[in-house]
Amino acid sequence: QFVSGGLSPLTMKVGEYKAKCNFTRHNRTHASCYVVGAIRNIRDLAASGEYAPLKVSSVEDFTVSIGSIYTAQNGEVKEPEFASELALTNAAPGQTATAWKLPSLRFTVGLLSCPAGHRRIRLDKPECKPCPKGRWSTTAQVEFPLRCQPCAAGTYQDVKGSTKCTPCPSGTISAPESTSIVACTCKPGYYSKYLNKSGTGLTRAGSPCTPCHSTDLLEVISADGGCKVDAADTNGKIETSEVCDSLLVPTCVMVSKETSDFRLCKLSCPGGLQWPRAKANYWLNEPKETDSQITGVKAYKATADACSPKSACLAANQCIEERVGISCAQCALGWFPSKEGCSECGAAQRFGYIIMAALGSLACFGSFLLLTFFMRYNADMQFRRDFLKAVEVYLVTPIKKSSLFTYAKKQTFTRQVVSLQRAGAGFSYNYTRFRDLGLVIRVDESQIAHVAGILPDSPLRGKCVVGWRLMTVNGKRVRARREVEVQEMLKEA
Repeated sequence: QFVSGGLSPLTMKVGEYKAKCNFTRHNRTHASCYVVGAIRNIRDLAASGEYAPLKVSSVEDFTVSIGSIYTAQNGEVKEPEFASELALTNAAPGQTATAWKLPSLRFTVGLLSCPAGHRRIRLDKPECKPCPKGRWSTTAQVEFPLRCQPCAAGTYQDVKGSTKCTPCPSGTISAPESTSIVACTCKPGYYSKYLNKSGTGLTRAGSPCTPCHSTDLLEVISADGGCKVDAADTNGKIETSEVCDSLLVPTCVMVSKETSDFRLCKLSCPGGLQWPRAKANYWLNEPKETDSQITGVKAYKATADACSPKSACLAANQCIEERVGISCAQCALGWFPSKEGCSECGAAQRFGYIIMAALGSLACFGSFLLLTFFMRYNADMQFRRDFLKAVEVYLVTPIKKSSLFTYAKKQTFTRQVVSLQRAGAGFSYNYTRFRDLGLVIRVDESQIAHVAGILPDSPLRGKCVVGWRLMTVNGKRVRARREVEVQEMLKEA
């Protein structure tokens, strides 16, 4: 709204820093200029020690200095209403021209914009660069284009120059300004099914998480230990929560608002990359493999059972002093099963354990010596010959010469003598008709007859065994050179 006749340049200063605004063009109604330096301090330190918010535009006053005398273009000697009514007039020598006061003018200063997903490099340079990972920007932002906003908690962005952030998978949370999906880990009260079972023992970052308060991980509360519905509830004994994230404190969660169904947590899920842990009175089972939604990655499901008795299990799969094993179902060393559960052993039981431990130690030591002997015995031929000779001389020969061995041999031989009577023989057609006992007899070089076989129809089957020596027939000692002779004797039996 001002114009110069061109004989004297206009000079405009802007803002609290009185920055010079350089004119590029103007006409009768408008002028255009650019500012190189800062016009005001947009980063004053606040009392809290933090920077005040950035301003991308502001309304500023400006002052104009006119180098010569201006008069109204219409020739009227009066104060003009607008700057455009002024014109430059050269005063005659000795004449003072009328000085005109320009009205106060205001204008809006705005920064040069950037594309969405970008920001200005510097305040005084019209250059832009993409927002880094973990940040974003749009033209609708209050501070655009001076700043890229950080991704909020629960989101991430792994690409530069983004206009929004990506939400984390279900059941996970991330820190503000996260740059990768692996920054998304389980919320407290949740766990990931993708467990590195054989490696770190941690779950997979960036994967969806399952709540620990699903119905299969809850137990219906007993009537004598109800859940505390609210702060004013004086009957409830167990505190309520929205999730199962406490390990040491018994916790109830609401399953249904319509029916006020509260149940007791079996597991505690600390969140992050941790696998669930069993609360007191419960036992966390081995991870059970289930369906996986990620190709090439195994998924597992957490399950828990109540201990019996419940008091045997402490938190995190720990047992009380007198219990051991899965679900703390067994009595520990020094304790024995009783009506009360597990009772501590007395002095006699402890002495027995000591004896058993000593015998076990001796057995292990003896097994070691025996193994060492057999390795030497199989590898060293000279050692084997010496050992066998020593056994023969110092052990076998003295035993054979002893009277005790002779007596035992006679007793053994006596016990092996069996007398077979006709009355004890079974029925046989061949024996009844042909007097054939159905025995196959062989005579050795010493004229000793042996039973070499028993035919299926033999009346002595089940009473005589192959390999027996035939001593007598009808009271007569058997002395024969051929089997036929023995068979003839048997026909008379």
